[in-house]
Amino acid sequence: MKILKLGQMLGGSNTAVSGFSNKYAIDFDGVDDHIEVADAVALRLNASDASWSFWVKLDSLSGGDGKMIAKGQTAGAGNQSYQIRTDNADLKFQFYYPTVGWRTVTGSSYFTSLDWVHVVVTMQQSTKNVTIYKNGSVFQSGTSIGYPIPSNTGELMFGCRANLTNFLSGMLDEVGIFNTVLSAGTVTSIYNSGTPASLEDVSGLVGWWRMGDPNGTAAYPTIIDQSTNSNNGTMTNMVSGDIVTTVP
Repeated sequence: MKILKLGQMLGGSNTAVSGFSNKYAIDFDGVDDHIEVADAVALRLNASDASWSFWVKLDSLSGGDGKMIAKGQTAGAGNQSYQIRTDNADLKFQFYYPTVGWRTVTGSSYFTSLDWVHVVVTMQQSTKNVTIYKNGSVFQSGTSIGYPIPSNTGELMFGCRANLTNFLSGMLDEVGIFNTVLSAGTVTSIYNSGTPASLEDVSGLVGWWRMGDPNGTAAYPTIIDQSTNSNNGTMTNMVSGDIVTTVP
């Protein structure tokens, strides 16, 4: 007997009842591939709660330092505001304050296979607490990073650090950024038993990049922000073939 996941229909289709479907992701080569999104106030997340949600499939568990999401500042040591990165099999959320250095929360041994993983990181500004989720469940919680997200006006990057180093070797899909702390129930709903779900009606959405959906290679080189803010991204040092059909 076929057991349906939330949002699936009979007949083997992975199309949600609402018409939402996920057919494409983007493959980053670990050399120079990345996506650039111009700075926008909504993406700075200064003095606000914040959450990041995305799917990632690494090429290696010993691939070193690869940035999945990074937003920089135009000046200052470290040149980082916030970033979510791999450190071999670990997941790290961090940012840099020139006066105190790096602030880091580490999810140790977060990656255990080369399968798709749904990542959510939340930060509550009042407590500075960071929670890391993996595949819809809390992986690590209650860790205070001690400071709010610092001021920043640099570009938002997918697949590399803000200064164009530490490139990701792997795939990204369905990247969402929010100016609120996603609840545990909302995270579970977004994970949707392993099948990406629409972020359209999730509260606090400030950016949503579907990494090739709905138009596949015809989307190249513009990755549309399907939130109401329209902060589109540009595939850089990439080709249309980097929009692939390997998806969660």
